[in-house]
Amino acid sequence: MNCNEANRLVDLFLDQELEPDLQWQLERHLNTCSACRSLAWEAEEFRAFFKNNAPRYPAPLSLRAKILALTNRPPAYSPIRWGRLAWIGTAAVALLLITAAFLTILLPDKGLQLSKQAVADYASKGLANRGELEVASADSAMVQAWFAKRIGFSPPRIDLRSLGYVLQGGRVVRIGNRPVVALVYRGEANQVAIYCWPPALDPVGYAERQIERYQVYTWGNSACNYILVSEKDDPKLNTFVDSSREPSQRETSFY
Repeated sequence: MNCNEANRLVDLFLDQELEPDLQWQLERHLNTCSACRSLAWEAEEFRAFFKNNAPRYPAPLSLRAKILALTNRPPAYSPIRWGRLAWIGTAAVALLLITAAFLTILLPDKGLQLSKQAVADYASKGLANRGELEVASADSAMVQAWFAKRIGFSPPRIDLRSLGYVLQGGRVVRIGNRPVVALVYRGEANQVAIYCWPPALDPVGYAERQIERYQVYTWGNSACNYILVSEKDDPKLNTFVDSSREPSQRETSFY
């Protein structure tokens, strides 16, 4: 696939409307072409900006008054017996519960989907092998500069040395059909990968999950969205995640 073909398919790719074969070809091209990868990143950022900043117009007061007048009218039919009314109420509640159950099944959990992709990447890349890293360095400033040049996004400085983990470096991966920063840390008996991307794109709420044999956290703050994947359950990581969450996320957990 060349750049002209890739440019024509970017929008369909971001909408996840490409056939599997074309999507695979475009992903391969984006992994090797920084110009097209930058174009895809800019298109995704524009979509997120437009979505977050699109004008919202309040309904006029006259419309509100008409709706209230209609809803406050007395019934034009004979009163329903209380027993029948109670039955209808029970049926309505049951319908709402069934609808909620179906929505829970049908609507995907974005955080869980992205977490599974992160775990698949973590498990397949052999993170202990520094050969899998595109930039191998314990210097946070150097790693940040490399990502800024590579994909136009620089992750915040995340220093885990106080927890016993040393930065090994990082690489660019694709999660949720976009380039994502992967930072790799190594401890004495554990290794950790932190995946991060801009806060306006696919925001995730706080969650702590066990996926396969890995411990996974998702959270966000004003700087980034994050997925942390750990080979082992380390309580120190839980403390780190909690300290870096936004205050509003500390009140609510999503599972």
